[in-house]
This record gives sequence, structure tokens and C-alpha cells, in this order.
Amino acid sequence: EGTVGETVTADAKSYTGFTYHADKSMVSGQVLANGSLELALYYDRNSYDIQYVNAEDATNSNASSYVYGVGLSLSDAAKSGYTFDGWYTERSFTNKITSISTTDTGNVTLYAKWIEATPEKQNGTASVTIADWTYGDASAAPVPASATNGTANVTYQYKAQEAADSAYSSTVPTDAGTYTVKAAFAATDSYNAVTATADFEIKPASLTVTGATAVDRTYDGTKIVQIREVALSGKISGDEAAVVCTNLTGTISSANAGTYNSVTLPALTLNGADKSNYTLVQPTGTVTLTPAVKIAEHTHTGGKATCVSKAKCSVCGEEYGSVDKNNHTGGTEVKGKVEATATKDGYTGDTY
Repeated sequence: EGTVGETVTADAKSYTGFTYHADKSMVSGQVLANGSLELALYYDRNSYDIQYVNAEDATNSNASSYVYGVGLSLSDAAKSGYTFDGWYTERSFTNKITSISTTDTGNVTLYAKWIEATPEKQNGTASVTIADWTYGDASAAPVPASATNGTANVTYQYKAQEAADSAYSSTVPTDAGTYTVKAAFAATDSYNAVTATADFEIKPASLTVTGATAVDRTYDGTKIVQIREVALSGKISGDEAAVVCTNLTGTISSANAGTYNSVTLPALTLNGADKSNYTLVQPTGTVTLTPAVKIAEHTHTGGKATCVSKAKCSVCGEEYGSVDKNNHTGGTEVKGKVEATATKDGYTGDTY
């Protein structure tokens, strides 16, 4: 209570988190007759700014200010390619906070900390091609292609085309056949490792007949000669591949005795450990004989001379020698036979 009519003035006080509002306040007045006096001082709850650093290109749903006594629960920000590691009160990222408390005051600067995210690797794409080649030639190099993994780190393995995948080897094949190459493209920062395959063929090399050797013989009335060896062109040194000459015969141009420089051969076959690496080109026409084959004159033999003919050679069928007057042939002969008549007896004759 005060003295009636006395003017009383109240002093504004300072409170943390509040600002005195003079326009709304009634800080002085006179004591009423009943001895009372009512004064009113108003205070506004302070609002403080929040500045977010390192969040300019991020998604940030947090408010740009907070109110004393209310505080603020901070949400995580988000940025493509990064993982959010929290809000910090200093640039050195020492003090990490998740909220502004109800008792905090003053403007706040918060620093977003980011960790560069490791992107999930995607599956790469790739292809490989390889040209065929012929047995004995230099092998073709695989040609890789990959827009995702590149071609700087590619390794290759090979297998027979029909073999299981467990048969892959780094050894480049050399024998004739059909094969598969597998190219393995190494993983990158963005793409997983990837493989690609391609089929190819090592074609058999061609062998050409360049000549033959035949066995000399004596005339036998035929054109057939025994073939001892067939010469080939195109074989790689050290390979085992030859024409099968067992019971192999050829045909010369005449059955007569003489010297022959060429022969016609039948269909030929190859033998040897490396025969599958070659294709034999069958000869057309005659093949040169080296050396020439000799068909010697023969000595007549066989047959038997008679009193009327010479002996016939069992080899060539020609007659040779002289008749044998002691080797009669042709049956018996009756001489001196006389037919009987009505007046005279007959005679049966003499048999020779």
C-alpha cells in the first residue's frame, strides 16, 4: 500500500531470453483512494536466427530461427552423393548437436558435416570379338570393348567350344578346332567386374600332293603300280601327318613295259598324330612320279606246247617257243578204214 495520490514508478527488469516491451507496459501511476495501484510490465520471448553453413545445395527442412524456452529439434539434411554426419557448432566439427535447448539464447551458426558416399556399383557391359585363323599362322588377338569398365585391365582365357567352363585356361590354343575366348574386364569405382565371350575357329591347314614314289616291277599285263610314298606340301616341320600308303596303288597310262613319269591316284587319307590339323587336297589329274617307275620286260612263262601249237604265256597270253611233236593233242585218228560191200569184206582201219 502507498500514500493516496502518490505517483509510483516500477523499474523494468532484465530476464534471460526475454526483451522488455515498453509500448505495452504501464510502468507508473497514482495510488488510488483505497491505497491500491496496479502496474503492468510486458516482456517478449526472444527469437534467434539460425544460419546453416555447408547446406546451401542440400535439402534442409529445419527452421531459420528458434524461440527461447521452446528450442528446436534439428533434422538431418540430405545431399546427393553424400552421407550427412550431423550439425556442429563450429567449423572444425568438434561439438555435434541434435537440438537447440529451451535455455539456449543468441543467434546460432550451425555447420553441416558431410561424408562422401561410396556409390553402389552398377553392373557393367562389355563385348569381345576375335578373328578366325589357320593352323600354323599367328594367333589373332581378342578385341575388347566396354563403355563402362574400359579396356585397360582385361584378361583372357580360352577353352574348346564344347568343353565345360572349368576347362578355361590362359593358354592360347594352337591346334585346329572351334574354341571360345572369355574376356574378364576388371571392376572400376562405379562398375562391377564383367565378362564377355566369343567363339572362333582355328581352321585346318591345307596339304597339297606334290608327287609320289612307286615300286618298280616286272610287266604283269596291268596298269597298277604299288605306291610307296606320297609327297606333301604345306606341312609344318616336326608335325606327324602323312598319306596312308599301306596297300595304296595307282594307275599308270599303259600296261606295257617301259618308264612312266606320272600316275593317277585314288582318294587319299591322312594318318599321324597331327592329321586333325590338316585338310588333304585330293589330287586331280596325274601326279608326278619321282623317280619314274620302271616296268621291266617279263620272261614268258607258263602254258604248254603241243604237237600243233606253241605254249601260251600265263602272264601276257602270247604264244612263245616251238611246238612239241611229242605232245600230241586233239584225240585219235583212224587210218586205212575200208567200207564193206556185197562182194567184198570191209576193214575197220588202224587207230593212231
